Amino acid sequence: MRDKRQLKKYIYGIFGAVIVGIVSIMGAFQIGKVYIKSKQIAEQYVEMNAQLGKEKIERWFNEKIVFVETLADDIEIRQSYSNMPELQSYLGEQHSGKEDVLAIYLSRTDGEYVDSTGWIPDIDYNPLERVWYTGAIQTENVYISDLYIDADTNGMVITLAKKIQNNGIPQAVLAIDITLEAVEEIIRGLGDDKGGYAILTTNEGGILAHPQEEYCPTSEKMLNINDIAEYNIGEQITGGRLGIIKSENGEYVHSQIEMMSDKGLQIIVNYPAKYMTQNIFKEIIQVIIIMGIGLAFGIFVLSTFVKKFINPIEKIVEVLDQFAKGNLQHDMQHIPRNSYELDILVQGISSFSQLIRGY
Repeated sequence: MRDKRQLKKYIYGIFGAVIVGIVSIMGAFQIGKVYIKSKQIAEQYVEMNAQLGKEKIERWFNEKIVFVETLADDIEIRQSYSNMPELQSYLGEQHSGKEDVLAIYLSRTDGEYVDSTGWIPDIDYNPLERVWYTGAIQTENVYISDLYIDADTNGMVITLAKKIQNNGIPQAVLAIDITLEAVEEIIRGLGDDKGGYAILTTNEGGILAHPQEEYCPTSEKMLNINDIAEYNIGEQITGGRLGIIKSENGEYVHSQIEMMSDKGLQIIVNYPAKYMTQNIFKEIIQVIIIMGIGLAFGIFVLSTFVKKFINPIEKIVEVLDQFAKGNLQHDMQHIPRNSYELDILVQGISSFSQLIRGY
């Protein structure tokens, strides 16, 4: 009987392995799909939000550039720079209602200065030596200054300036100081409740806007993201996907950079890699549960199969064993005939038993 019990074990082992194998292959396939899908979601998130943030910021900047160009053209056509008191009133009207504009001012080539806020510079203030003036004089386009932190508001400020001419001869420079609070709002708006977020930096990696206050710049300091994370800003030429890196928070994130070289800015969008890991872990748990259910169901089916078809064979073997010992009167009516093969086998052994008893 030892060999017959091994047959059961073989059946359980083979079919159990088949069930586990099938469920494992299906589970691995499903885990692979979840991994690919989660990775696609993360990559699409950083790509779409980086592009969206870049477009919004560039649109905002372009609006300011168009405003400066329009205002400068109007002053140039009307030669308003010839009447500075009247020009100051005009600049005040243009400034009114523009919350992100800190000041609109103009300096003539003779050094005479007017400001929309009414600010009067000190006697030693020479606008002709200021970067915004010299930068605008040297270009035919709108000059965009470097970003700086305003000491009064502790916010980011940038200056746009445009040269005003008469018959090709420079007459004055118009400039506006604008706060980048709107840009900071754009950066904050790129975050989501799953931990995705955006950062605004200079091309050298100086952090200008970050959802966490500890990383934001102040008049005393500006952190460089290269010093606290693995972005390697400065090595990026055209921007693009960085893959999975270790962020300033110590977490691994999917990251992408979009550069605005003409403005000296770049956007970094991050999406935590842990959410992809969590999705995969959940799928693994589901696969284990399904595997357990499938294995239990398989064992139940196999047990039913063994009971119905293998146990009768064992009973037949017991009868044959009795025949071998000389007991030819063994009754076979108790053996189930659950299949055509079992029925023929039992009938054949019964006929053989009757034949032997006859002899």
